Amino acid sequence: MVKYSKRLKTLADLRRFLAAQITALDRNEIDENRLRCLSYALGVLASIIKDSDLEERLSKLEKAASEAKS
Repeated sequence: MVKYSKRLKTLADLRRFLAAQITALDRNEIDENRLRCLSYALGVLASIIKDSDLEERLSKLEKAASEAKS
């Protein structure tokens, strides 16, 4: 089993993690079902990261627009 000691905070982190898991599958270190589950979970996490980033950017823009009006 491949260990991943870093936290998965960015899309780049997810990409690296998934690439490592695909390599592990290719080397028969993990099975297909594990990779399938991880891939699904990583897809969900990627959506959450994208939404969080978008929400943060929108907040900053709204704050800047509000300050510009004052």
